[in-house]
Amino acid sequence: MMTMIAEIYKHQNGDNFHSVLYCVDMGGSVVRSVTDTLLEVVSEMHASEIGEIEGLFLKAERGEYVPDNPDLPDWGVNDKFVWLGRSDIERGYILISNEYSEDFSSEFGTPQLFSMDQFRAAFKFWMEFQEICKLKGKESMEGEKVYGVL
Repeated sequence: MMTMIAEIYKHQNGDNFHSVLYCVDMGGSVVRSVTDTLLEVVSEMHASEIGEIEGLFLKAERGEYVPDNPDLPDWGVNDKFVWLGRSDIERGYILISNEYSEDFSSEFGTPQLFSMDQFRAAFKFWMEFQEICKLKGKESMEGEKVYGVL
């Protein structure tokens, strides 16, 4: 079991507040393979994009998704790429790479495997956190951690 943590911090050089999402293991250590791939995709995508990726997930889960080019990612945001139509991925799973992180890049590293349900759970958690921020205000949430299970 891993824990997702979402929190707000204030930038050192100003009045801006920033949301951050990361994953820790049972010992409290940050799990880079999850944080730098799955959670970065989730935290960087726009809420309106969930419909597009969910449509791809549903097609893939039914066995109806055929990629135009299996060597290219099926979806992505800010150089974080998602594959779901490659022949080496079981139905219901996705690979996520982060081209800014050599360890998890598609060219030099190893993209990480997640279930589509893990993606959905992470996205739901992040959207719920964003709603809490709207209700309470980011300023009042500085330093407060919100926890979820992945």
